[in-house]
Order: sequence, then C-alpha cells, then structure tokens
Amino acid sequence: MLRRGKYIVRRNNEVRDSRGRTYREAIDLILAGIDPALAGVAANNQGEASIFQAWPTKIRNEAQRFSPKGQRFLAAIQWPAIFGNSTPQLVPHGALLITERALVAISEEKDSSTEPALEVLSGRENFGGIITFVPRVRLVDFHVGHQEGFDVLALELHTPHGGKKLEIKFPSADERAVSKAMEQMLLR
Repeated sequence: MLRRGKYIVRRNNEVRDSRGRTYREAIDLILAGIDPALAGVAANNQGEASIFQAWPTKIRNEAQRFSPKGQRFLAAIQWPAIFGNSTPQLVPHGALLITERALVAISEEKDSSTEPALEVLSGRENFGGIITFVPRVRLVDFHVGHQEGFDVLALELHTPHGGKKLEIKFPSADERAVSKAMEQMLLR
C-alpha cells in the first residue's frame, strides 16, 4: 500500500513533489518490486480516455495520471463529496480504479488554501488529495459494509510486517459495482 499527499503538477503535466521529484516513476518502481508482473508495463489502457471522459476535471486528471498502466479495468467509479444533513463531509470527492492487478483509491482532501487564484495564474494544479495503491498480491480479502449515508470497502492486506486494514468510503449507490469488481480481482 502506498500513500502520498499534496503535489504540484507543472504545465507539461509532470507530477512532482514540492522538492521537484517525479512521483509516477518512483511509484512504478515500488509497485514492480512488490508485484514483478507489473515491471515494464508502460502502455495506457486503450479505452482509458473514454472511461474518464465524463468525470470532473480534477478527479479525471488524477485518474489518468495514476491509473495502473497496461491493465484491463474491472471498474472505474468516481463520486462527488457526500455530506450529511447537518453534519460535515461524510465522504470526500473521490474515485476507485480496480484492475486485474491493482486497486487505486483517489480521495480529495478539503483544501484549506486561501490562494486558489494564485494556482490558476501560475499554471499549477494543486489537487491536495491522497492516492492509495494496493497491489493485488497484497490483498487477502475484502468486505463491503453499510453506514448511514455511505458504504465502506474494508480491505484486508498482507504486508511484510503483518496484516493491515484499509477502509475506503464510497456512495451506497456504487456498492454493487465495487463488490463485483473486487470479487473479479480476487478470483484472478
């Protein structure tokens, strides 16, 4: 499981952290070390552009940047933020990409920045989200649970240092698609 936080996207769409290091290259090397079947896979999916076409710009850009390369999608689901009646945000704006060999969760964080106009003028996009990669070889089991107003995908993971649990919140309307894709992923 890999997680990371805020980053800067330059005009040429190269994803770099605040120190100028390229994320995608590092992520690909780490994932190939976890699952050798991912090594050397560079091509994007043929229908990738059409899958993300109707998605809101920020989530679409993140999905295109961080989608598993050269893998067939079992599911690609995005959702808007979900708010309770009189409560704060229940589920952040996000997406779930499920392929035969990996799962990628994209979650937008609340942006407390007071400088949105500065980002536009500088040609940078500050997503301020969390991208979580889960290689199939680390996934032991999953369960979809129901909460009031949303569902939770609970993943049981095996790591070199023992088991881990990861929970991803998503809209209840997408429960069937998420469950089906997860079942297909585990059968492979």
